[in-house]
Amino acid sequence: MNWKCDVCDTYNDESVIACYVCGQARSAASIREGKRRNKEVRKLKIHNDIYIKGHQISKGLFFLGSFISLIVIIIAMIIILYSRY
Repeated sequence: MNWKCDVCDTYNDESVIACYVCGQARSAASIREGKRRNKEVRKLKIHNDIYIKGHQISKGLFFLGSFISLIVIIIAMIIILYSRY
């Protein structure tokens, strides 16, 4: 994540202590904001991972159910076909 300089409004790397452009030292507020933003990004990533995993499981169960239904229908048709003779 990048932090924004309070003086010149430029964005600097997280590892840099002073602004590239004006040399202003990083403020405590921007450090707190960076930590808060990192926490929000981690939460969002966790929520997205949970959503994606749930979606994948749902799709898998849907296709598994469809496949089993198809097999049951084919077996039923074979039984009906051979029970006539």
